[in-house]
Amino acid sequence: MVAGASFLAVLAGGCTRQGYTTLSLDQAAAPDHRPATADLAARPSSEQRATRDLSRPLDKQADARGDKSATADKTTRDVGLDRSTKPDSATPAPDVTPSVTLFSVSIVNGVVTVVYGKNFPTCVHLLTAGGTIVHTQNFFCTSGSSVSVTQPLTSFTTDLAVGAQVKLCHGNNYGICSAVITVTS
Repeated sequence: MVAGASFLAVLAGGCTRQGYTTLSLDQAAAPDHRPATADLAARPSSEQRATRDLSRPLDKQADARGDKSATADKTTRDVGLDRSTKPDSATPAPDVTPSVTLFSVSIVNGVVTVVYGKNFPTCVHLLTAGGTIVHTQNFFCTSGSSVSVTQPLTSFTTDLAVGAQVKLCHGNNYGICSAVITVTS
C-alpha cells in the first residue's frame, strides 16, 4: 500500500500547472520532507504516509506545516529546470514540390525497362494516358534523378505494349504525374 501511495503522491505532485509540486520517489515516500538521516521515530508511519491528503496541492500542505522547501519554484530549481527557457524549435524542412519525370519505357525480349526520376518517398504508379494502372506490385519506389527499373513483361497488364502512351503518377496523388511518353521497343 505504501508503494501505491508513493506512486499516487508522485502523480499528484506532477501537475505543476495546477499548483502541485513534483516530488522524487524519496520525497513521495517521506511527505514531511525530512532528510533521510532524521530520527526514524519522528517520521510519520507508513499508514500516515499512505493516507496523506492528495486533494490539496503539496505546496499548500507544506505551507500548512510551515515547510517552504516544497514550493514549485524550489522543486523546479532542484531538478535543474529553468522556467524562462523555451524549448528549441526544430528548423522546419524546406517545402519541396513533389515532381516525377518519366524518361523512357522500353520493351525488349519480354523485359520492361523504365527510367524515371522522382523527389519524394512515395511509390509512383505506371499508368496509361487514360489513367489505368498497368501493374499490381510497386516497382517504382526508389527516389532519385535517374532510376532504372527492369521487370519481366508478365509483371504488367496487357495495356503495356510497344506504342502505348504511359505516364508515372504519385501513388497517393494522381494529380502529380510525369508527361505522357510512348513505350518503345
